[in-house]
Amino acid sequence: MSINPNWSRWIKSSVVKHFQDYVGGVQLLIEGQPKVKLAQNERFELRMEGPYISEESHNFFFLYIEINILISCIIDKDLYRIDTLAGMAASGFMNVDVYREGNGADDTGTLLGCLHLMQHSGSSEKVTQKNYGQQEHDVPMQQSSVEGHFTMTIHT
Repeated sequence: MSINPNWSRWIKSSVVKHFQDYVGGVQLLIEGQPKVKLAQNERFELRMEGPYISEESHNFFFLYIEINILISCIIDKDLYRIDTLAGMAASGFMNVDVYREGNGADDTGTLLGCLHLMQHSGSSEKVTQKNYGQQEHDVPMQQSSVEGHFTMTIHT
C-alpha cells in the first residue's frame, strides 16, 4: 500500500479540533485562511509543517509534523496577557488523537493513530516558547509563539 492521500487532511483537521479546546474562546486562525482584522484584541494562528512521511518497511510509515502557534496581542494594561495566552497555547501541546474525519467515503470518523509529542533533538524540551515583543514601533501589538514536534506511525 502507498501513502494515503487523506492522511494530511485528517491530521490537520484533528490538530485544529484539538487546539480549539485550548484557546479559551480567543480567535484561532489556520494558516492559509485569509487574514482579517483582529476580532478581539488577541488571536492565535496555527501553522503545521508536514507531515513528512517515510516508509520504514513494507506498509509501515513514519510521519513527522511540526506545529507552531503564533500569538498576537494588543498591548494594554495587562502586561502579562501575552504570557497568559502563550500558556493557554502551550497547554494544548500533548499527544493528539487523529481521526478519519470528513465527508468522503474513507472518512469513517474512526481513530487513525496518535501524534506523539517528542523532545527537540539535542535538548530535553518538548515545547518551546519564543517571545518577539512589539514588532512595529507604531503598532501596539506584541507577539509570541509556541512550538512542538510530533511523530506518528501508521501500519497499513
